[in-house]
Amino acid sequence: MVCAGKTISQSSLASGKTLSPPRSADSKPRHKTTAKADLRSSGFTVAWMTLVVVLVFLLDTASAKVEDSSTCLLIAGVYVLLGLFVYCRQRGSAGRGSARAAVGSRKSGSRSGPALRPASGQERSGGPPGGAAGPGGSADGGEGALVPNTRVRLNQLVGQAAAQGDAEKAGLLLANLSSMGWQSEAASYNLVIRAHAKRGDLRLAEEWLRRMEEAGILPDEHSYVPLMGACARAEDLAGAEAWQQRMVERQVPASTISYTLLIHACARFGKTARAELWLQRMIAAGVEPDAAIYNSLIHTCSMQGGVQKAELWLEEMQAKGLEPSVLTYTAIIDACAKALD
Repeated sequence: MVCAGKTISQSSLASGKTLSPPRSADSKPRHKTTAKADLRSSGFTVAWMTLVVVLVFLLDTASAKVEDSSTCLLIAGVYVLLGLFVYCRQRGSAGRGSARAAVGSRKSGSRSGPALRPASGQERSGGPPGGAAGPGGSADGGEGALVPNTRVRLNQLVGQAAAQGDAEKAGLLLANLSSMGWQSEAASYNLVIRAHAKRGDLRLAEEWLRRMEEAGILPDEHSYVPLMGACARAEDLAGAEAWQQRMVERQVPASTISYTLLIHACARFGKTARAELWLQRMIAAGVEPDAAIYNSLIHTCSMQGGVQKAELWLEEMQAKGLEPSVLTYTAIIDACAKALD
């Protein structure tokens, strides 16, 4: 009887799997859970039937002795308790299976629901809701539209590359980010111009000045000073003067920065007359010379042993309320020493 029950239950399970129609991928986990629950239920049923058969066998074969009857009653009580345990275990397994199925259905519903409903902003534009632009695009998706609040970040990126001496990278960053709508200004181009001029590449420095003007950005004094400095380092005084003259012609406001650089270059090459000419132009432009300008002029005189001229510049310097420095008196002493020779 036990073997027959076991065979019937196993054959029914096997036939159930074979005859059941194919299910979708979503129903596979539930099918496996149901099969396991049926298998456990069948196992418990077989065990219970086996216990009943053993109990009947013991009751039939036990004698009328008290000790044998007590043994039978003890065995019967154990089997009854075991049967109750099996019954409770089956009910608990069924309850847990129902709870898991409910939780699984809720999870699958929560996953499938929102995924089928894209945000309204993404439906309209294919991007973030509200038309927000990332750091590499414009708000309306069009190329060339300015992206707000990007000027400072652009200058930081270009400045970092320029500070590392990578003028090519600085130029590429400025060109690419500007084409993507990032805001730029004169300081942005000045960083690239200075990086190329510092390397002595006047051609590329001038090229970036031209691109700056084509972008509709007006150059300032700091756009020309790197070019003047590169010419001065290359001992091209005429080139430095040409850039200063071009700045004046384009009415770019100049300060002591550009005039000091040019006058100091004239003094270094011993061009006293040229230095004095630029001092006059400086004063005519309304730019007051500072102590560094007069120190450069006195240094020019000291190179040629012009003591009297150096003293005149010292007197004019003091008349303007400028305090002479150690460099000033050192240049005058040097001029006196060369005059004695």
